[in-house]
Amino acid sequence: MEARRLAVLAAVLAALSLAAVILHWLSVRETGDAVLASVAESRVSKLLIDREGVETALEREGDSWRMVSPARDAVDGNPVGDILNALLGVKLGPEVASDPASYADYSVHEASATRIRLYTADQAAPAFDGYFGKGALGADTLYLRLAARRQVYLASGVALYQIDRHPDEFRERNVTRIDRAALESISLRSDGREVEIRKSSTGWSVSGAEVSPDKLETAVDRVIGLRVGDFSDEAAIPGKTGLDRPAVDITIRGSARSTRLLVGSPKPGPKGFPSLYRYASVEGRPALLLVAASDLEIITDLLGLRRPTRPLAGNRPLGPDRSGPLGPMHP
Repeated sequence: MEARRLAVLAAVLAALSLAAVILHWLSVRETGDAVLASVAESRVSKLLIDREGVETALEREGDSWRMVSPARDAVDGNPVGDILNALLGVKLGPEVASDPASYADYSVHEASATRIRLYTADQAAPAFDGYFGKGALGADTLYLRLAARRQVYLASGVALYQIDRHPDEFRERNVTRIDRAALESISLRSDGREVEIRKSSTGWSVSGAEVSPDKLETAVDRVIGLRVGDFSDEAAIPGKTGLDRPAVDITIRGSARSTRLLVGSPKPGPKGFPSLYRYASVEGRPALLLVAASDLEIITDLLGLRRPTRPLAGNRPLGPDRSGPLGPMHP
């Protein structure tokens, strides 16, 4: 019994000691030095993030970023900028442990830590290589073990949500980066018909369809607001995805740039359920994308491009299609 009491007392003292270290660090951390104080954001060339056995590799490409692993795709600059700002501002606090046997207590061992390596354009070795563990005391204080050291430290300036991101959270969800202010024209081809929307000095003009001004304004907003609903890890085989004969072909132009979206066949839904997405691709973007079929139906309806439902013969439909250019919604 005496041995057990001593063990409990030792554990309590250790916890109190750690709490004292954390509280002291929180009171003085603003005076600490940033680990990457000498690295400018513009010099960062690559980020490798290993989380739960999956490596996310992000590389700078001019003024933007691209993903090279686990998929090749365009990247949303916001989450990348968020994690970069956090890493460049990380401040190393006091040591809390140095025994590798204790790594699991702080979640800084390889099995559960998020390992981040940051590279700059002027050196082959990473400028930062560390294992981030669980949260300590405070929303932006984590345990950190640097790859080149045995010690576990308190580190401030980075929160769990910033580094524990699924790879898809870094991927670009907007179909186009052309906003309404820069938009000049939209071409939409579907079912052998083409509609051209152009900006004029008095608003928007349309050819190829008769559309009311209100519906035209809504259609423009819907087109430039199209977003990727999900990502497909299937091989982009044109005959399988329908992208060799797209149901819808949209080109958005503005500020000397253009975005071309091709929409293929429906992605099969779970057995017995309708398909929610259609296969899609954006010209120049290697990933196979999925866009919501309902978003596309709204756009084609607004522009009057969907054929009416087929008439009935007696009580039986003449065919399985209930839609027009987008094909059957229930494959």
